[in-house]
This record gives sequence, structure tokens and C-alpha cells, in this order.
Amino acid sequence: MPMVLHVSPYFPPHVGGLENHVRLLTGALARSGLEVRVLTSSIGEGPSAPPDGDPPGVSVRRLPSFGLGDDAISPSLLGECTSEARATDLVHLHGHLFYSTTVGALVRRMGGPPTVLTFHGEFQKCSRLGRLSKRARDAVQGPFILRAMDQVIALTGHDSGLLAALGVDPDRITVIPNGIPLDRYRPDGKEAEEGLRRRLGLEPDAGFFLFVGRLVEQKGVRFLLEAARLVLRDHPSARFVIAGEGPLRARSVQSCAEMGIGGSVTFAGWLPHDDLIAAYCSSTAVLAPSLWEGMPLVVLEAAACGRPVIASDIPGITMLVEDGRTGLLVPPRRPDELARAVSSLIDRPEDVGRLSRNALDKAKREFDISRQVEMTIGVYERSLGDV
Repeated sequence: MPMVLHVSPYFPPHVGGLENHVRLLTGALARSGLEVRVLTSSIGEGPSAPPDGDPPGVSVRRLPSFGLGDDAISPSLLGECTSEARATDLVHLHGHLFYSTTVGALVRRMGGPPTVLTFHGEFQKCSRLGRLSKRARDAVQGPFILRAMDQVIALTGHDSGLLAALGVDPDRITVIPNGIPLDRYRPDGKEAEEGLRRRLGLEPDAGFFLFVGRLVEQKGVRFLLEAARLVLRDHPSARFVIAGEGPLRARSVQSCAEMGIGGSVTFAGWLPHDDLIAAYCSSTAVLAPSLWEGMPLVVLEAAACGRPVIASDIPGITMLVEDGRTGLLVPPRRPDELARAVSSLIDRPEDVGRLSRNALDKAKREFDISRQVEMTIGVYERSLGDV
């Protein structure tokens, strides 16, 4: 039975798409029969524990670490990764331009086992200094990492093109979209939805629009709240639920108060898994006004619960949402366009049912994690066969 070592900068309970991707994938790989270990940092945010603990069959080691900007620095990672690599068949790295990815590339260059990288998208920096720093890292750190990889996994065709532009041989790139265990997103029925509504102070039959994610600049929360203000001007009974936490929470609550929409926007914090499913299933639609994304699991989760998504028309999302068929796409940073899309579903509730059915059909066809696992194992086999 092959042993695969996953090296990730973060892992739950740290909150984010990359870490959820690693948790879901490693758990599914273990269920498929692989021996799976994870080396990650000790940094954790958000809920005190993952929904079900660490994935069954997966050994997770969290090394003492400290945060540096958006990165996690584990001083003992090089020694631990080198030691673990001696007893593993293959190393699988996650993320680009992280300290952990650089260490993994160094271990491979020092004679370590075949190594695969999952490229989790090209993330932007908001500040001028951040953009300058990223360009320098792209020029120096990026080639060091990418040239050491035996195979590279891209989540989208857009990312595959970025990797090719960065000098990765297209023959070493495989596009594998994210997947989720669809059976974990089955609705628990009206009782669960009614209970959630009571806890959130929502009327039993009131429609609401749901946002799920970290309250950070990337997720476009300020544009969502501005769109909510525009919607409420014409639809005063509309309701919005914000499920998540982050550094922008206090500012977002204050913005709602200043705009006079505080009574129509509920900040629910992080929801337990069962409540999250109930929130998805009882919402009118899910809002994802992100400025950039790798491949957000929220969109997959919404579709698995049969909910349409109103999302930014950006790489990482466009392959997940079929505009006008499974959801609606709007330009990023345009609250007026987002408000118009939200209002269209309020005005034409029959469209919600059609989009919902199509979204669920797409999830069943394309988003089950078994497809991701099968393709990932294929990448492992090619990497091992090239040795």
C-alpha cells in the first residue's frame, strides 16, 4: 500500500479553502486504501476543532510554528520532512510560494521521493508592497519550487495556463477540479431548517441570501453589503445572512449600521456543519462576490445542497457556475450588478427553482470527490512510474 506524505502550510482548525481541500482529499485518499500522513503548522483559527476531528485513517502532525504575513513558518519542518520522506513513497505539496512548499522542493532536490504540487490558484495582494513582494517571489522562489516538481496539479484550466506561462512543461500539468463528499450535504429536513431560522431570528418562511466564508478583503464582503443596501431600497423585506468570521467583521457590522441595514443583515459567525447545511438548503441563493479565488468549496457545497450561486465572474468560479443555468455571474467589485442579480431572483421566484435543480444536477455529475481521488491517484502513478 503506497504511503503519501502531504505537506500543507495550514490544516483545520485553521480556516480557509486550501486547508479544507487538504482535509477532504487526504480523508478520501485514506478511504481508497492509501496510507496518508500530513505535516502542517500548529497555527489554527476559527472553530476549536474540525467538524469531525482529523480525517479517519490520516495521521496529522502539527509542528510548532509562527505566522509571517500570509505564511506559516515551522522551524523544524525541514528536518521532519526529510525524516518522513525517507519512509514515504511520494510527497504531495499544497499551495505555491509558501515556506512549506519551498521546504518540500528542497527535500526533493536533495534526493527525496517523487513530489507532486497542487497549485491552489494565483492569489492577489491588495497593497503595493504586497504586490512587489509577490513579483520578487514569483521570479526567485517560484522557479525553484516548480522545477523540482515531478507533476503539478491545477484546479482549473486557467491555472494550467498560468503554470505553463511560469515555465512548467504542459505534459507535467494535470487539471483536477475540487470535489466534496456529496453524501455529507444531504438536507436534514424542514425541522433542521426551522430550528436554524429560530436561532438566527429569521421569520419561518422568509427568504434570505447567504454568504459563507472568511470576512476578509478577498471575499468581497464590502461589495456584498453595498449590494444589500441597494436591494433593500426596493425590497425592504429581503434578508441577508453572513456565516463566517474574520478581521473585517467589526467594520462590516459598523457599515451595516451606518447604511441603516443592520436589521436586515444577520452575522451568524461560523456555523456547525449541520447548521451550515440547513442554512444552504433554506436560503434563496448563496452569494460569492469574491475578488479572486482558486476554486471555492462554498460554490460546490451550495450546489450539492441544491442552491444556486450568485458569484463573481472570475477564474476559479466560472467553471463552477453556468450563468443563467445553475446560477448567475456578475462582474467583481460591482455592487450594482450584484444587487440587480439578487433582485431578479426576488422578482422571479420561479427562476430559483429552475436554477436549484440544475445546480444539484451539476453537483451530482461533476463535484463528487471520488472523481478527484481517481484522477489524483493517476497523477501519483505517473510520478512513481517516472522514477
